[in-house]
Amino acid sequence: MHDNDRETTLTVTQVAARFQVHTTTIQRWIKKQYFPGARKRGPELNSPYLVPIADIKLLEEKLQVVVVTDDQPEPPSHQPPVADDPDTVIAP
Repeated sequence: MHDNDRETTLTVTQVAARFQVHTTTIQRWIKKQYFPGARKRGPELNSPYLVPIADIKLLEEKLQVVVVTDDQPEPPSHQPPVADDPDTVIAP
């Protein structure tokens, strides 16, 4: 891995943490070309993928994802609406 790769790419594990999904989901997204610049770290078949940060940001924009980092406050939690009538069903 080159030093430049560390600054411009993330591992599958890091991407999964960023999107709060399982690593298998990210691998599936790579196969579906959600990250067109993703590439194997080395020539071996079991070599892990590196995902360009630019691809990640593009997908976040498409999905309108809000990324919360440790230095940002958590967004306010929203309570689900409550019906006055217990027989009323409120769809999410």
